[in-house]
Amino acid sequence: MNDLLEANGFKGKVSVVTLNRLVRGIVTALSWFNPNVKAFTTVQIPAAIEYLEIPKDHHERLMAEIKRLRDKVGISSAMT
Repeated sequence: MNDLLEANGFKGKVSVVTLNRLVRGIVTALSWFNPNVKAFTTVQIPAAIEYLEIPKDHHERLMAEIKRLRDKVGISSAMT
């Protein structure tokens, strides 16, 4: 992942949101080499949005879209 980001000249931040502890651990290890990559649990989605420095006036709309997508694919909002 780090090589891919570097090869494409990506300079932004990456938030990985997952319930999987192993994936979060891998992302944490990646962050040792690329501090712009950070893992979050589903209950930390607001923190992930903050980390990406998305303007505050977009947060409510973004959270509504996340809920819409969860409903569409059948993911329980109880997971957040």
